[in-house]
Amino acid sequence: MIKKYVIFSLIALVSCSPSEEKLKIKSDEIYNRAKDISSSEPCIKLTSYKIYQNWESSTQTSFYSEIVSQEIKLYEELCSKKNIAIQDEINRKAELRKLGSWKIGNYFNEFGDKTGKKIYLFTKTKDAYGNDYMVYMYLSNGSLEQPRFNFYEYLISDYDPNPVTYYSGNNCLVKDNSDIFPIKLYQGKNYLFTTVNDKTDKDVQKLRILIKEEGIAKFSCDGKFSNNKLRFDINFKYYSNALRKMNQDY
Repeated sequence: MIKKYVIFSLIALVSCSPSEEKLKIKSDEIYNRAKDISSSEPCIKLTSYKIYQNWESSTQTSFYSEIVSQEIKLYEELCSKKNIAIQDEINRKAELRKLGSWKIGNYFNEFGDKTGKKIYLFTKTKDAYGNDYMVYMYLSNGSLEQPRFNFYEYLISDYDPNPVTYYSGNNCLVKDNSDIFPIKLYQGKNYLFTTVNDKTDKDVQKLRILIKEEGIAKFSCDGKFSNNKLRFDINFKYYSNALRKMNQDY
């Protein structure tokens, strides 16, 4: 009785196993599905070939095993390159959104009306006596033609700055990696304007180039008194980003 049961069980097991023909049909179906995926989608194609490879392993078949192994090797490389390219593009777009020390704003008149655009940056420094100062540099409408500056002295707190005025002008020395050049500022109504004339324009042009190339400038400028210098650095990195964002958003 037991012997008969075992025989019947083996017959049932064999009869339940798919035939070679049915396995080939299923193999063609899964393989062709992977093969038909565009090579412009290497990661999807890679996944589909791996699905086929797993199916062959589970069914202990090898209809397309050699071809599929070669395809997997190829599309692993192509998929990796595509993922790197995607990440590079994400990083590129993130870099384009960075502003560094730059900020974007508007000019307003006494009625609160917008009168122009500006990009600006600022830094804190101390004079020779340890007094705190805030240095602003403005580019009206993002233009490099005539950079503007403001020096504020903090007499009481960060919320009580006192604008420093220079009625006879203010001299600065600017240093980049390879050069030192003078910049003369003169007092306007609200700003210290860069003096631009036939004599000074070549030096102002060096500052413009430094900003445009997004370098770092080291400044040494006259302080409130003739023997009191203000030393500060300005990093112009992301000037082009700030200029583009100003034109897009304001």
